[in-house]
Amino acid sequence: MKKLIAILILFNFIACYAVRYVAPPQKEVKLMSEVETGKVKLTKRVWYAVWGLVPITDNSTEDLIQKYNLKSVKVKSYFSFLDYIISAFTGYFTIVTLTLEVEGEPAE
Repeated sequence: MKKLIAILILFNFIACYAVRYVAPPQKEVKLMSEVETGKVKLTKRVWYAVWGLVPITDNSTEDLIQKYNLKSVKVKSYFSFLDYIISAFTGYFTIVTLTLEVEGEPAE
């Protein structure tokens, strides 16, 4: 039983967490450099099952770029403090989260 608990805890810290960095079809979107700042900064939490192997919610940047009509973007994914707290409780059921941040400039 102790080995099973140790394995479950280990899976909380290692996983796949695939994120699709894509723009909407037929839309020209440019990448911003790391030092540039955008007028719009959006975040969304992506939920995964099987410790990051299977996305439960949309794991793509396409919807945010389309909704806010962004012409240039900078994207990053990371574990926020809240992600760690959520995953500490839901990780035992194989459900974990990741924060996806999109920063950009809207088209006129």
